[in-house]
Amino acid sequence: VFAHNRENWSPEPWLENDLKRWKKMCNFVKRVNGILQPASSPSLYRMSYFNPLNLIPLRTLCRLFSISDRFWNFVFVPVHTSTFLEVEMGSVPAVMAELLDDIVPFNTVPRMKTWKTNANDVIERMTADFPEGSCKTSCAVEKVEYIPQFGTADAPFDIKVHDEDGNIETFDGAIFACSAVAMNQILHGKLSGSAARIPGQVAIPNEKNGLN
Repeated sequence: VFAHNRENWSPEPWLENDLKRWKKMCNFVKRVNGILQPASSPSLYRMSYFNPLNLIPLRTLCRLFSISDRFWNFVFVPVHTSTFLEVEMGSVPAVMAELLDDIVPFNTVPRMKTWKTNANDVIERMTADFPEGSCKTSCAVEKVEYIPQFGTADAPFDIKVHDEDGNIETFDGAIFACSAVAMNQILHGKLSGSAARIPGQVAIPNEKNGLN
């Protein structure tokens, strides 16, 4: 736990006990994750349907390890508000405890490694194998249309992407890395009033039509 501008500071007994319990809980989560979803390094993107920690809220697990509500409200939430950009964290799954303790440890001073140049260097390396001009970061998607190639229900689609510069390109698949509200607007346009709360009708996703 951080104690800025405090010399010879030590945690109060309640906090010291909760920090020990927190570390014990994180070690438990790490062991469970290592058995049920092993990986070479911690990651938010590894997943196992057999890991019950995906379904148990982290706050519930804290209570099972006798970590106080005081610790949750005055240590965990304030520190990790900057991690999640969110203050309502009661539903954070317990499986994430291992990674959170790695990113912002409570028991040690955290250290962060980053690239030596800037983000452009990282993006260039990530997109090095893409055709020139295929990666665009300076324009937004205005609309996506799914046009059936022929008239059957499971027909594949030509997916036409309209950007804000007026360009239209055709793809065989699309991934929406955005909020559901933004996706609905891209697919069905801007709605107003009660219609804005009614999702539009879209085809059932499958591999043939590209809606997966």
